[in-house]
This record gives sequence, structure tokens and C-alpha cells, in this order.
Amino acid sequence: MSLTVDNAIWRGVGAAGIAASVGVLLVLAALPEAAHVLACPLKELTGIPCPTCGTTRALIALAKGDVLAAFRLQPLATAGVGLGLLASVWLAAGGRLTGRAHPFLRPLAVAAIAANWLYLLLDGR
Repeated sequence: MSLTVDNAIWRGVGAAGIAASVGVLLVLAALPEAAHVLACPLKELTGIPCPTCGTTRALIALAKGDVLAAFRLQPLATAGVGLGLLASVWLAAGGRLTGRAHPFLRPLAVAAIAANWLYLLLDGR
């Protein structure tokens, strides 16, 4: 495969994604365990967690290498970080994005968000 400008751009996007991920993880890993994380406004007002409740704490747990704790805190965000890193590595290795989403992706994303929110509601955090 020859390295065209288009390929070089996609590789750059992948490398930038990897670099950004590493940078965020380094910053989060430097936070103390009892870092004052902002509370969710929805949960503060209603007692009901929003679909993204626990994401910051999950990212801090991931940065500290505790994948299980991260998954318990926010399964969807933890899976999203993993998929994002895989996509960045794939792009850096020469993969490409087509610009077309598969028809099943939107319903799958909606189902994943709903299942994650149900988990958070039942977990009672």
C-alpha cells in the first residue's frame, strides 16, 4: 500500500487519538483518589442518575488501571473508551473510515444507552 496524502491524514488522525488518550489518562492518573468530582445536576435535583453518571469516576479508575471498577461505575463509557482506542490504533495502522454508518449502528447505540441507563437506575448510585 502506498502512502498517499489521504492515508497520511487518516494515520495522523489515529495517532492524534492515541496521543490525546494517553494525555488524558496521565492527567486523570495524577488525580488523588478522593478528587472532588462535580456532582450530576440531574441526580442532585431528582435523585435519578443521568445516562452518563459515573463517567468521570470511571475514567479516573481506568487511568489508575482498575478496569473492573471503571466498568462497574459506567459500563458504556468504559466500553466507549476501549472502542475509541481500538479505532485510533486501527487508523494509525492505515485503516480508513468510509463516512457511511451501517444501518444497525443507530438502533444498537440507542439500545446500549438505554441498557446502560437502566443499569445505573437499578444500581442505585
